[in-house]
Amino acid sequence: MRKKVLLITTEYPNCQEPVRSVFIRERMLFLRDFVDVKIVAPVLWVPPFVPSITKKIPPREERDGIEIFHPRIIAIPKVGRFISGFLYFICVFFTVLQIRKGFAFDVIYSIWTYPDGFASTLLGKFLKKPVLMFSMGCDINHYPSSYILRQWIKFALKNCSRIVSVSDGIKRGVLKLGIPGHKVITIRNGVNVSEFFPRDTIESRGKLGLAEGDRVILFIGRLSEEKGLTYLIQAMKNLKDFNIEGLKLYIIGEGKLKRDIEKQIEESRLGSQVRLVGAVEHSLIPVWINAADIICLPSLREGCPNIVLESMACGKPVVASNVGGVPELVSSDEHGILVSPADPRALAQAIQKAMMIDWDRSRIALKGAERSWKSVAEELYQELRALCVDHESVLDPQISEYGISNDIGAFLDSNYRLACEREENKPSYLQQIIAKNSRADYILDIGCGVGGDLHILKKEGFSNLYGVELLFDALQFARKTFCLSSVVQANCERLPYRSNTFDCCVATNIIEHIVYPNKLLKEINRVLKNDGQAVITVPRAASASDRILRWGGMILHGKTSHIQKFDLKKARSLFHDNHFIIIEEKEIRGFELDNPLFRNSCFLKHVYRLLVVVLRNELNGWRFTLKKEWCN
Repeated sequence: MRKKVLLITTEYPNCQEPVRSVFIRERMLFLRDFVDVKIVAPVLWVPPFVPSITKKIPPREERDGIEIFHPRIIAIPKVGRFISGFLYFICVFFTVLQIRKGFAFDVIYSIWTYPDGFASTLLGKFLKKPVLMFSMGCDINHYPSSYILRQWIKFALKNCSRIVSVSDGIKRGVLKLGIPGHKVITIRNGVNVSEFFPRDTIESRGKLGLAEGDRVILFIGRLSEEKGLTYLIQAMKNLKDFNIEGLKLYIIGEGKLKRDIEKQIEESRLGSQVRLVGAVEHSLIPVWINAADIICLPSLREGCPNIVLESMACGKPVVASNVGGVPELVSSDEHGILVSPADPRALAQAIQKAMMIDWDRSRIALKGAERSWKSVAEELYQELRALCVDHESVLDPQISEYGISNDIGAFLDSNYRLACEREENKPSYLQQIIAKNSRADYILDIGCGVGGDLHILKKEGFSNLYGVELLFDALQFARKTFCLSSVVQANCERLPYRSNTFDCCVATNIIEHIVYPNKLLKEINRVLKNDGQAVITVPRAASASDRILRWGGMILHGKTSHIQKFDLKKARSLFHDNHFIIIEEKEIRGFELDNPLFRNSCFLKHVYRLLVVVLRNELNGWRFTLKKEWCN
């Protein structure tokens, strides 16, 4: 079933501001291929006697086939920003309730930490819905400088379900606020490669009426203080000393600093060299970029500026400030030049240098087109889907490794005792790992539960141990009880590790609980080193353990945690299809069902002991040791 997502943000295009934050629109257009979407895009309430275009924005509109709601929010200038998060929540609350009646959304997706994310977190708490929060830049780089705002931002970050940053620099800013690292991921922006690609410069200039022989610098963005335009105009004044013939600067965008910039241009006597174009249709942006020689972004602070990606996708070099996520985009001298922010002299020198270089447009375009909006939407969908699974697991625990339990405390206690028992009588697969792996090897336990197996390996001298667990309570237990700080909460279908990282990946009694086991195996193949091994146990569907677990789950809870059923042929085929070679295959015999269902009842304990004796020779499943079919 397709998930339903409610986006809450003030930064979404509307009928009066069609080019407002177009990158958010692009992201949503591709995301709706995977989920159903409705949008709450509040607009500022303006008194009747104050002229404003926001008055012409209807309460509801439809754009690109997406229903968008525009409730009015109240914002008090200056001092009022400290309560704007609460006002935002109050103003959108009834609109969200009304939407929920006909659109039972699964997750709230919020863009900007404050006030949007703060209000969304309050909504999530009230409606018991998970909240995915996007941190874009200023909300982390600038707002926390105010003590009160910093407290509201920390509240939002700590109480939302997952945080997505658009750059590693912003992620570091989030971590500095005391947010756990496992809760924050980076998903950079993308490019619509069907619109932004290299075109002929002369032809593009002809469409815009620009002179063929001019040396064109282009700025595209909001006319606001953080964009550093005043420094760019100062740099243009300094560039007079370099005598670059036909040098022109075109500024595309609107903003509150427009009059100040016009005044600065007049005072600097640059009217013949600098032109304020204003806002242009989004469809013309690729033409403007291709008409330019270089694109300049002199920002004082940034997140992951899309204009940099779009310019590079068109094969144009970028001269930009070395701030925020810009260095992650312009990662080589082959793509552009980075300078210190607020330094007009250094900016002028960089522009002059960029004009002298014969840039390889094809190489720049290849780099810029690495991330399409489609790939970004796929990554975002995986996070939204995992978030829904995590949320459902916490509300109605369906324990994937040891069975089903509605009592989290009983589950943790039972599995802690099981871990202690395993210290005395180590399972054969743990003995195999201990014998065949160096103590310095990197080992990943997928579905690690309370971390019992990792604890055993830690006591045996292994140091580079990592674990992934979906259930947050089990993860917390592993960290507190066994001091396993490297255990993270994540969906095993999207492991949060780099490729070719681990010497050994372990997945015991996991694969039968996965909706898409191919995705799990592809992820194991990706993170496993070329000479690494994977140890995977697969239960036999016809075994007594599997049947009792499934039947018990259906009787007690109306559902079972075993989604997949395996026989030997199906298991072998699954590994082969996902490019693994089976180097060892071992039968698991005997009744093995370590589950709170049996451990917390005196009667069922006796039933369990009887089954252990009666079924001691029954084939219960298989343990496979695998290696990659080919290196990557």
